[in-house]
Amino acid sequence: MGTVSDVLMQAIKENRTSRWAKEALAAVGIDMAKRTIQVRMKRLREGGKVEVPKPEPKGDLAGTVKDTTKGSEDREIELYSERVVTLDDALAKGQVDLKRWDVERFIVNSWEVGAKGPDKRIRVTPLWQVKVWLKAKKGWSPSEFKAILKEDLRDLAPSYRPVWRRSEREKPILAEMSIFDAHFGKLAWSPETGQDYDLKICESRYMEAAEKLLVRAEMESPERILYVVGNDFFHVDHKGLTTAGTPQDVDGRWQKAFRCGVKCCTKVTELARTIAPVDVLVVQGNHDNEKAFCLGEVLDSRFHQCEDVNVLNSPDVYSYYRYGTVLLGFVHGENHGSAAKRAQLPVTMATDRPIDWSETTCREFHLGHFHTETEDVWKYRATEHVREVAVRVLPSISSTDAWHRQQGYASVRAAECHLYHRQRGRWGYLVHTV
Repeated sequence: MGTVSDVLMQAIKENRTSRWAKEALAAVGIDMAKRTIQVRMKRLREGGKVEVPKPEPKGDLAGTVKDTTKGSEDREIELYSERVVTLDDALAKGQVDLKRWDVERFIVNSWEVGAKGPDKRIRVTPLWQVKVWLKAKKGWSPSEFKAILKEDLRDLAPSYRPVWRRSEREKPILAEMSIFDAHFGKLAWSPETGQDYDLKICESRYMEAAEKLLVRAEMESPERILYVVGNDFFHVDHKGLTTAGTPQDVDGRWQKAFRCGVKCCTKVTELARTIAPVDVLVVQGNHDNEKAFCLGEVLDSRFHQCEDVNVLNSPDVYSYYRYGTVLLGFVHGENHGSAAKRAQLPVTMATDRPIDWSETTCREFHLGHFHTETEDVWKYRATEHVREVAVRVLPSISSTDAWHRQQGYASVRAAECHLYHRQRGRWGYLVHTV
């Protein structure tokens, strides 16, 4: 059954159906329509010849290879030859690396070409076409890679000894450390922007703000510290681009900025836990959506053996934190620039956290992104009581870069620590100005 004619002749001799012939051809990789088979079998019964019409390919029929790569995921090879008659032959001829590619599907076609030989007689030569569709092998999925990376990091995590604290001094107060929009890796040149900024300046400012705010917060003897990490903690997500693909002025390689950021977060967390147990809350930004999540996974792995450090890392753009009668919401804010958009945040909070909403009296949303400090208080009436939700935009410690300078943006560089009483709500806040 080397050619279509052989299969069809066998079907006629054994009184087989066209369906049997189609299955026999498919077994050797030849896909032919049932109606076409019926016509060919009829012609053979009448003494005619079977010719499978096929446009002649250009080039050398003894080994013509057409190889098309469509992107990095798909590839297609098409071969015409007298000798390449199977899938394995085609893969060998096309030099396909099966460690990289999977065969998605293939077809094999055959037809005959007649030509006069040296003795003036007609000689029939069978020709073959093998067409193969390939798909790139998939590596680890993001979830598998994350799990493996996390386990590896956890094996390297240090063991932390319990911290002795004078419990009688602790007050029912939460200290929220909010050093927003640090932009680790940003580059600004003072002759162009009026301010210098690079990785060293960023690291110095961040650590100075954290240390001075924690010293002042310790005087309030908080029973818990909420350390908010994110809100454009990194300046770029990959290859000098934000998550959306906007080019940025960067200081050096992103790997260097990532290591520096991890080091700073680790130091601040270790310093904060000497004062009170720490909850690290990761909030993604529009500059570092993916990298901020990776930072959260690294911190979670680092402190998983530390009983008084808890890392809260979620892919959701909205994050919430409950402390007694206080409910805090966090979102970066790039989609909440207008008053109308910010007015929707109380409804979002009530929808996302209905139980917490009903059990709290102090509710706030904290935003970054705008590098300025603003406060909007949205009042509404519920039964006989007038309630309110504060939407605060927190400042940034980073300097202005070239694009923001050209747009005329300017703001005070600062970081804040907000204080909340478990029963009484908002207690006050501390400001560190750069």
